Amino acid sequence: MGISALSVNRWKQVPRSVKLFLYRAFFLLVFWKIVYLLFLMPSRVFDRPITQFVGKATTVALNLIMASTGYSSQKEFVPLPRGSGTVWIHQEAIYYKSVKTVAIEDACNGLELFVLYAGFIICLPAAAKRKSLFVLYGLIMILSVNVFRCAGITLLIQYHPSLVDFTHHYLFTFIAYMFVVWLWLIFSKKLII
Repeated sequence: MGISALSVNRWKQVPRSVKLFLYRAFFLLVFWKIVYLLFLMPSRVFDRPITQFVGKATTVALNLIMASTGYSSQKEFVPLPRGSGTVWIHQEAIYYKSVKTVAIEDACNGLELFVLYAGFIICLPAAAKRKSLFVLYGLIMILSVNVFRCAGITLLIQYHPSLVDFTHHYLFTFIAYMFVVWLWLIFSKKLII
């Protein structure tokens, strides 16, 4: 028996509900990527307001955490060298007393994490009301986690710059994804019991 025959036999043994989930998830992923890359990303229809909100909320969080009024944010459109050319990037820059501390780009606004979280919930079998509530409250909580992640990165840049690379790329990313998994487990628990 060849490898493909083994694969087909194993696929036939997968429960129908799991296959349905995988088909839905694959279709949703492909659909999202096509729509996002062709239409939504160039127009920034979702990225613009989310990035701006994360920037402004991060300054509010920083001013509360540090008992300060020195943090502010502003929209910027800046050139960044990429390869042999230059790419212009939209960002929300965080300033501390007129000194630029950090910049939140669209790639760091959490949109991909929102879609991943909501897509998983949508693909699971459950009542529409339950899905809607979990998506709504989950997105609010994920957005809050991202704001505090950005505030943490800002403070690390100011006080412990040697830790920024590790925390930005690994630790805070791990925390954000584990938070999403935790929300999924809460949602799934009700389905299993």
